Amino acid sequence: MTLDDNTITRPTNCPAAGTPSESVAPTITSGTPTDATAGTPYSFPVTATGNPAPTYSDGGTLPPGLTINPDTGVISGTPTTPGTTTVTITVDNGTAPPDTETYVVTVRAPAPTPTATPTASAPVPTAPTSTAPAVPVIGGGDTGGGTTELAFTGSDPTIPLAAAGAMLLSGIAVMVLRSRTLRARRRRIGA
Repeated sequence: MTLDDNTITRPTNCPAAGTPSESVAPTITSGTPTDATAGTPYSFPVTATGNPAPTYSDGGTLPPGLTINPDTGVISGTPTTPGTTTVTITVDNGTAPPDTETYVVTVRAPAPTPTATPTASAPVPTAPTSTAPAVPVIGGGDTGGGTTELAFTGSDPTIPLAAAGAMLLSGIAVMVLRSRTLRARRRRIGA
């Protein structure tokens, strides 16, 4: 409290009038910090008691990317490098003695990102090549002209031609058998 020119000024953060105020040295009450992961935002609150409220410092011992808020004690940021660091946290409120705690903060490497396993893609159909000659087409459209063009469908004629040949041979075989059967009947009837 100060008296200046008949004005009394009460300092801030003081207890209400009539309330006894006793200064108490600070004590860190939080447990061990959790592990961090490189490249991932991190936050851990360091807590302490004491009157007046203490301030927090790390003396530059936190891993790269992390800082401590001097008023709230929250360690936060995004750590950049995996590893283990010994950290010294000090709390002080002007009442002796300040409290100091040593922690080991572990920053883990980020988990590997799964890569997609390539799947076999379906084969892309291609037009078969053919060694068969193109078939001439005589046309002329509406004009009646006699232009000659070659038409080719791009398909392989081997299979259809083989099937047609097999049907032709089977038809001939059926005709030969039927012819023999009819001759044999005639002979029996004529005999």
